[in-house]
Amino acid sequence: MRPDRLWQREILEQVRRRRSCVVKFVLPLVLTAPLLLLHVPESVRADAFTLLLIFIGVFGTAVGLIRARESGMMVRLAVLPASPARLTGEYLLTHSLFDGLQFLVPLLLIAAPRTRDPFTLIVLGLTFFMVIFAANAIGGMVAVAAGSSGEGHLFAILSVLVVMGLSGLFRDIEGRLDPGIFLPFHYFRDVLLSSAFPIPGIVLSLVVVAALFGTTLLISPRLFRML
Repeated sequence: MRPDRLWQREILEQVRRRRSCVVKFVLPLVLTAPLLLLHVPESVRADAFTLLLIFIGVFGTAVGLIRARESGMMVRLAVLPASPARLTGEYLLTHSLFDGLQFLVPLLLIAAPRTRDPFTLIVLGLTFFMVIFAANAIGGMVAVAAGSSGEGHLFAILSVLVVMGLSGLFRDIEGRLDPGIFLPFHYFRDVLLSSAFPIPGIVLSLVVVAALFGTTLLISPRLFRML
């Protein structure tokens, strides 16, 4: 079967390259092993795991879309009746799902030591996927802005650093008006630490994630143009 959608291409690549697929599921365990095995402060563990999710989401989506564009696949898909926004949205959702599956076990291992009630687990899962969707949406923006793979890597690094700074990772923003309170990464970190998680803040973060996703879809036609 020849893929006529980006999400089909993503799934076929995962199925065909079984060794690569296994590595992708093992790698998160390897990367999070130091956080699980060493005596790391809870705040550092939560910050590092959140940063890892951001990094994987941004880089994975940005690199995947840039490679598809450089291979000419995006130009070929542009002739299909499906809109660029739909094609990009399907890819982002599929890629986000794979990211979530890859990091589900590490998430459970990090959260397991703490006794959690069902409501907290639901909020944890919600904020977990909010982080992944937001990171993938940012990766899509990076792919649109970048003119080459080199630019893509540079923009992705800068994006991760900016998001890390705005989200209050590795620093305390409690009691201050900070951009981090509007981003899902901040609330995911708080839930990992079993801190108080204000529902209005999480709802606002959902709006921010939807805005990031919508912005990526809005500018997605640029991905399907020849460089």
